[in-house]
Amino acid sequence: MTPAFSVFLELARVIATLMVFVSHSSEYYEPFARVAPSYSFGRDGVLIFFILSGFVISWCAREREHSFGNFVINRASRIYSVAIPGLVLGAAASLALTASQGSPPEYQFNAPWLYLPIYLSFTGSFWTLSETPPGNMPYWSLNYEVWYYLIFAAFFFVRGRLRWLAAAGLIVLVGPNLTLMLPLWAAGSVFYFNAHRISLSPRPARWLLAASVVAYLWCKLTHLDNLADSANDLLFHHWLGLDVTRKSFLGDYLLALFVLASFVFARYARLEFSDRFVRTVRELASYSFSFYLFHVPVFTAIDAAFGLHGNSSLTAYLLTVATAIAVIVLLARYTEHRKELYRRLFTALVGRWQRVARSHRSGAE
Repeated sequence: MTPAFSVFLELARVIATLMVFVSHSSEYYEPFARVAPSYSFGRDGVLIFFILSGFVISWCAREREHSFGNFVINRASRIYSVAIPGLVLGAAASLALTASQGSPPEYQFNAPWLYLPIYLSFTGSFWTLSETPPGNMPYWSLNYEVWYYLIFAAFFFVRGRLRWLAAAGLIVLVGPNLTLMLPLWAAGSVFYFNAHRISLSPRPARWLLAASVVAYLWCKLTHLDNLADSANDLLFHHWLGLDVTRKSFLGDYLLALFVLASFVFARYARLEFSDRFVRTVRELASYSFSFYLFHVPVFTAIDAAFGLHGNSSLTAYLLTVATAIAVIVLLARYTEHRKELYRRLFTALVGRWQRVARSHRSGAE
């Protein structure tokens, strides 16, 4: 991976985070709330994350981690360092909001012993399930991401024909909802492993990169993605008899083509960035996961305190956004930026598991 393309990927991460953040923040300013749903930029941000993740995770597995144990430790420390605080924040924000409204807590609080294992194992989107933690709707994408990591690991680290059986077994386990979106994540991975096969000089790559961005914007302005989404029910429910929870599947695939194209062309465009720009992008990217998973609980808590949902005051909206940014930056410094604590924990757990496995093997011999 070239340094310039690495910066481009970090920039894509920042842009995707902003798309999700701004999409959800629009609920707190009524003029934005009227138009935001028709453009669904939050959905687009998740698509960028999926393709980006497929590329980056493949690079990490091949260039840095080299073993299934290291892969598990790094992925688990990255995910849980933000997911566990995200669960706590979401629960607290949900309780605060329902209390301010005088309504009962969400149903998950009646059986935490049942729902918490679902959230911690990221199984909330298996087959017909559609479970997200209270107060933290963006958590749903982790149900996809984490199991895509495992499917990739089964294929990458297992040797011989067994890799196909292991990956296929996991695909059957997770069910149709995750499987339908898997090709988007896999597209980033396939691009990584085949990038060396593509030959493209910088000048046409730059023009094609610009064209892919323009094509994406044209698709959004003309709502072509929404038109594709309208055929989802006809395809899956009436023709295939499948009840899928992802109602924007066809539009996802259409938009993903433009996202993937931009990644491919950026890889060969030899983009140039100033040192200051690089430092800024990398700093912003280091907060991206926290912004993604904390922003809804923080917005919910602010709404519970001040009742700003659907507000028509631009000043109140800007203050809400500024407060949310400040709170998330502070939280990230004690969560996302402290994942080394989780890495030590999972290193110890993996080491223990490996010792037990070796002990069983020697006993069998």
